[in-house]
Amino acid sequence: MSAHRRRDSESGSDSENSSLEDEEAAVAAASDRPQRARINNTEALQEALEEIAVPEDLPWDELLVVTGEAPTEVGNVDDDLERELAFYNQALGAARVAIARMEAAGVAWQRPTDYYAEMVKSDEHMLKVREQLAFEQKSISEATERRKQRDAKKFGKQVMSEVRKERAAS
Repeated sequence: MSAHRRRDSESGSDSENSSLEDEEAAVAAASDRPQRARINNTEALQEALEEIAVPEDLPWDELLVVTGEAPTEVGNVDDDLERELAFYNQALGAARVAIARMEAAGVAWQRPTDYYAEMVKSDEHMLKVREQLAFEQKSISEATERRKQRDAKKFGKQVMSEVRKERAAS
């Protein structure tokens, strides 16, 4: 029995641990994978956590963390629209709080009006994309126009056949 199993058995009941071990053995046997020993080195994990933890004395503008004042509540969690709306409102409220904090601290949060961002795609590529979109839009509108003309022609034929029937009947 490994050291962490001994510590577990001291804190918990032996029957619980033996049933867990039996369950683990059954799962390992069923999956045909070699069973790996579990390692729970809490001291090393704690040291790693302390190493990557963010210092608490950093000013807000270094972290930019905004936590909602109240928990987000959704009436029906299965309703996607209601749930997304709740998340949207929560994010919008947090953004407003962050903007107010930035303005109070004198930190610029908007781009300057003359800001020029490097484009990922070239102007030539974007021109091709625009031309392709315009071509697709034109094709759609032409197809719609042809469909309307066909429908008008069919309707005209129906009207003419009804007029001929009425003339023949009178």
